[in-house]
Amino acid sequence: MDTDCTKTHQVPSPSPHVATGLPVEILRVIMELSMPLPLRFLNSTIISRDNRYSRYCTLLTLRNLVLVCKYWYDVGISLLYRRAVILRSEQLFTLARAVSSNHSLGKMIISLHLEWFLSVLQLAMVSTAVRSLFAATPNLTQITRPS
Repeated sequence: MDTDCTKTHQVPSPSPHVATGLPVEILRVIMELSMPLPLRFLNSTIISRDNRYSRYCTLLTLRNLVLVCKYWYDVGISLLYRRAVILRSEQLFTLARAVSSNHSLGKMIISLHLEWFLSVLQLAMVSTAVRSLFAATPNLTQITRPS
C-alpha cells in the first residue's frame, strides 16, 4: 500500500480540440436542452420566487457554457439573447446598455417579455432605455407582458 500522500499525479490534459470537436448542430442541441421552454417559468399559474430562481440557474448554466471557449460562445450566444425576459427595471437598463454597445447582440433578440410593474418615478428613465433598446433590436418581432 502506498502511504506517501505527497506524491503528485499527472492527469493528462485533454486534447485542445475536445471543446471544439463537437459539430455545431450537436452543440446547439445540447445548449438548447439546457434552456427553459419559452416563457415556461413565467406562466402566471406557476410563477413563484423558486420558479424565477430556477430560470436564473438555467440561464446561468447556459452563460457558463458559452464561456467555455470562443467556439461555444459563437454557437450559444444567440440562445442567450433570442428571448429576453425582463423581471426588474435594472435588467432593462442593463440590456439596453449591452445592445447599444454591441449591435450584434441586439440583432439576436427576437422576443421581449416584460414582467415588472412600472412606477411613475421610473417612467422617464425607462422610456429612454426602451427607445435605446428598440433602436438596437431590428429583429424584435414579439413583445409580451403578463396578462
